[in-house]
Amino acid sequence: MRIVAPHASETTPYIQSVSLHGRPYNRPWLHFSTLTHGATLRFDLSATPNTAWGSSPAVAPPSWDDGTAAARRLAPANGIRSSSRRIGACSATTVSCYDR
Repeated sequence: MRIVAPHASETTPYIQSVSLHGRPYNRPWLHFSTLTHGATLRFDLSATPNTAWGSSPAVAPPSWDDGTAAARRLAPANGIRSSSRRIGACSATTVSCYDR
């Protein structure tokens, strides 16, 4: 995955627009397969929020519950790990579940 954010700085934390492979992308999420097949994301950032970007119910993340989740017994993970690191002006947080 390649992330391009030419105006990223501590004073420009807000997304104005995003493009995926050079085409406008208005969803605030990516499907995992997009990442596994390689992706180029370009973030146009600003000092002021664009409250319209990614806020429409039509672009909300899909629900992974098909209505049968209550009937299934899913074993919960025994723990949660989280780690953060800073890369230039960006920070990344990873959260993962694990079984002990």
